[in-house]
Amino acid sequence: MNMIPDWQAKLLENGKGANYGLYFSRMTAWRTQGVDLKTEYLARVVQTKKGPKEEYAPDIERLGERSLHILPTASVVLDAIHARQTSILKTEAARGGMVWEFRARLLSPFVSGLGSGHPTETGMILDRNSGLPYIPASGIKGVLRLAHALDIAEQYDNDKIDIPQDKEGNWVIDDRLPTMRRYFGDTNTGKSDSVRGQLVFLDAFPASTPNIKTDIMNPHLGAYYSGNQGPLETENPIPVKFLAVAETTEFIFRCFASPLPEQGQGAQVIDVIRPFDCNDEQSIIAMFTRAFDQLGFGGKTSIGYGRFVLMAKNTADHFKGLVAQDVERRLQEEMQRQQEEEIRRYPWRPLLAGLEQVNDWGMLRQKILDNKLLHEHQNQLEVGERVKAAAELLRTTNPKKWETSRDEILEKWLAPSGVAWPQKQQTPADTPSPTLSAEEQQQVDRIHSLKDWGQFKQAQLQVGELSLPAAEALKEKFLGWGLKTQKNEEKKKTWKALEAHLRKMK
Repeated sequence: MNMIPDWQAKLLENGKGANYGLYFSRMTAWRTQGVDLKTEYLARVVQTKKGPKEEYAPDIERLGERSLHILPTASVVLDAIHARQTSILKTEAARGGMVWEFRARLLSPFVSGLGSGHPTETGMILDRNSGLPYIPASGIKGVLRLAHALDIAEQYDNDKIDIPQDKEGNWVIDDRLPTMRRYFGDTNTGKSDSVRGQLVFLDAFPASTPNIKTDIMNPHLGAYYSGNQGPLETENPIPVKFLAVAETTEFIFRCFASPLPEQGQGAQVIDVIRPFDCNDEQSIIAMFTRAFDQLGFGGKTSIGYGRFVLMAKNTADHFKGLVAQDVERRLQEEMQRQQEEEIRRYPWRPLLAGLEQVNDWGMLRQKILDNKLLHEHQNQLEVGERVKAAAELLRTTNPKKWETSRDEILEKWLAPSGVAWPQKQQTPADTPSPTLSAEEQQQVDRIHSLKDWGQFKQAQLQVGELSLPAAEALKEKFLGWGLKTQKNEEKKKTWKALEAHLRKMK
């Protein structure tokens, strides 16, 4: 039976996004045996060379197998934890503080909390909120304190510092040594000059959701250790299975310096409160490296568990770069937000983009005057003023080629916006040339009367028979209709014929 009500057990067993910490501590199968509670050996079917076979396994194996399905659902929470811790380091680095981040890979399984209370008698430390295995900051601080003590001992071995010895001749690494106090604080906090440690350690979490495997220890001489008999080799060993984080899992260790204020501190702690410098940085990197390589984290480190290899380290410069990237990203996001807000408030502005580069009437007609999307905003004053300015520039640049029919088109187009289109003042250059013959003038007038391609086709004009003034007038009409860029074969052919005729006559 389970240790919790059935309805809760069903939620933990079948619910999505269950917390493995709750599952591990609540979903142990058990039975009563006399006055004791015993965890079950549950039946399961395994595949062997001879076929399926039923075997009995301790419940700790089932709990480990379930972790493969439950832990991946905590990936979102794990990402949030790393983001929050990274944000802390970025904030400290931006303030000018010293920060460190170490990414280390397990060379051997990691175990913790074997002696903690659990029905299987082999517990495991799991984060309360995420249900993930982790290394508490307090445990990291303890291992790093030992690593630094060993570093100090090595300096003594090289005659760099003087360390006292006890009555038996053993070296004594005094907790009152300046760097021990500086990094980790005083163990005796009742003294008037006691100081806190200036290194702040954060909990170390896996870089990604880890794999948990079932491991085994095989204790001998159980009756001897329980005080029931002497150490006889006649006893059968009783295998004890437990859960461990599999090797190759990467953990991320983070810490930062939180210096003490100089004001109010006595002269006796002057070396403790000095500013952090590059020597401190090298000391901190050295103690982490020793902890990974030689000491290990978690339980059973004396037989090789919890060993890491350092994969990468980041210091304050790295996190200052991340801060700069955040600032740049926020600026880009703000610019994009402003652009989106401008488009929302002024949807016609993108449609007017490039209006200043329009250099002929055909482009103005095609991109602006005949743009159906822009027609929805013809009543906007800004639209009218910008179209008017572009059209006036065209008329001023090519006054001889400007046709009076365009004035009528623009006057009508600009009317909804309330922008008036100034009619062109007639100049001697606009008057019919006295050198034109009556027949030439008749052809030119006929060309000017054409409104579109359809009227041109109905007129059945022969391009090759037109006079030079009439051919030039027809070319201006074609440009206004956009025939130069048309892909229609008939229009294309007519345009080429007109160009050939003009070249011939000139």
